[in-house]
Amino acid sequence: MNSNKNIWKSILRIFAVTIFLSPLPLLSDGPWKVKKNSKGIMVETRTADGYEAEEFRATTTIDTPFEIAVEIMKEVPKFKLWMPRLLEVKVVQDQAPHSKIIYMAIDMPWPVKDRDMYVQMTDKLDLAKGIYERNNVGIEGYPAVSQRIRFKKVSFLWVLKRNEADKSKTDVLYTSKGDPAGKLPAWIINLGNVDIPHEFLFNLKYKYRKK
Repeated sequence: MNSNKNIWKSILRIFAVTIFLSPLPLLSDGPWKVKKNSKGIMVETRTADGYEAEEFRATTTIDTPFEIAVEIMKEVPKFKLWMPRLLEVKVVQDQAPHSKIIYMAIDMPWPVKDRDMYVQMTDKLDLAKGIYERNNVGIEGYPAVSQRIRFKKVSFLWVLKRNEADKSKTDVLYTSKGDPAGKLPAWIINLGNVDIPHEFLFNLKYKYRKK
């Protein structure tokens, strides 16, 4: 009887070691899943290869003409008027007419430390087609800010498109992914990845108007 137990223990050890040493399967981005669809705004999330927190994308149509919507996207200092939890935003360096470095700090609920990021912001406008893209990619090399944790591998994209059915409206897409860093559990970020983009687009759709 003891001999049989020892044999089974040996088999289990070999099995465990085999699993541990086996290469992990390659991951890929998962399918989009609708997490919120209200007030004319839809938010979807999915797993993203190389990230613990989920990637999100949010879409809506705003009652703002395309040209004015583009101006809103270009007014960096006014982002705080419609982006919730944005503590600070500033242009650090203008590199070219369509490229700049900006700093953003995000207010996190207590007791979580606030997050921040430096991003390379580039935009592309095609007036004839009525399409505007603003791509933002996190960059390194800037000193840490006291009491704030730096986002890692962050990227987000805004796409505005003139609504073909009604030229007084603009279709909006906002998508983002990133590593919150620190000891913040990914599930907490995943909750924010639904509510925060929804509030961004809600403000653009119903509250904020360019003055």
